[in-house]
Amino acid sequence: MRTTTRYKETACPVCGVLSDSASSLEKDVKPKPGDITVCIECRTVLQFNQDFSLRIADQKVVEAYAKQITDLLTYLDKVHAG
Repeated sequence: MRTTTRYKETACPVCGVLSDSASSLEKDVKPKPGDITVCIECRTVLQFNQDFSLRIADQKVVEAYAKQITDLLTYLDKVHAG
């Protein structure tokens, strides 16, 4: 079962879509500053700041978490496909 965490509404720095929650693909995992996420609209890989605003993930982070990012994108594609 996925864990969903709510936080202060923030905008994707690329497309501007607003977000106020994050869901984990793993059970009982809540996001923390520095963790990665993917914008549900534009699919940009993002990281949480200390205040849970979002920034574009550094290239080193993208490379280090390539498997998790692929899993996130695959999950989003399945959810949006219906």
